[in-house]
Amino acid sequence: MEALIDVEGEKRRIITFGQFEKTLALPNSTLLRALAPLTKIIANFHPGTHPVFWRILCAEYFLFRALRLNTRKELEDGSPDRAKTELEPITDDLCWKNVMDAEVEASMRIGWEYLMRSLPN
Repeated sequence: MEALIDVEGEKRRIITFGQFEKTLALPNSTLLRALAPLTKIIANFHPGTHPVFWRILCAEYFLFRALRLNTRKELEDGSPDRAKTELEPITDDLCWKNVMDAEVEASMRIGWEYLMRSLPN
């Protein structure tokens, strides 16, 4: 986070996107070193190489879809929870390749089945 703060005397502010890009392009910059763990995970990402990160992404995907399916008005009106009936995974949402492989699909299916068991009837 410190690498994203511009210090000018006593003043501190978040760097601009332009500064971010310039700093990122500098070899051996503080920002580049700070982002290395994240870029290492994301570059050439595949669920097989980072299964825990993939499962976290899948879990967040299902949680956010469930939140989007149930509006505050529906919840206040006592409408039925649509998450259980309409939360079937949309494989295109999480597939960054032309063809989804079995490992990616299996992780999504496991997450969806767990969520279905966890939601109240």
